[in-house]
Amino acid sequence: MAALAMGSAIGGLAYGTVTWKMPLERRLAILCGLVALAVLPVGLAPSTGVLVLLMAMVGLPVAPWVAVEMAMIDRVAPPGTATESTTWMIAAVGLGASIGAALTGQVAEQAGAGWALELAAAGALGSLLVVLARFRTLRP
Repeated sequence: MAALAMGSAIGGLAYGTVTWKMPLERRLAILCGLVALAVLPVGLAPSTGVLVLLMAMVGLPVAPWVAVEMAMIDRVAPPGTATESTTWMIAAVGLGASIGAALTGQVAEQAGAGWALELAAAGALGSLLVVLARFRTLRP
């Protein structure tokens, strides 16, 4: 978790230094894809040291992903509802994390930790699919 947080902090700092011209919806799709790709090898880590390095890599796109999500809420929420919309998004993230934790616990018991970690990649890929399916509605 510390490696993930460190990677996220570095990614967030780097993201904040760029003046972005790329549209938000495209950045959101790319960041969702980067998270999914970064998580894929985590379940195959042959040692704790490699796992720590891989988790730092997973963290790199996390803070930028959250920043873009928050900016997207400002864009798509009806006027005067940004706070409520943010609250719904945060509640959905909490619900998803809870369901994910329950599922990964079951998968870890039945198939091992490696497969449980791969479930995180499936979750990130799922978010990418939702963004791609709704891509047109994310444009201003």
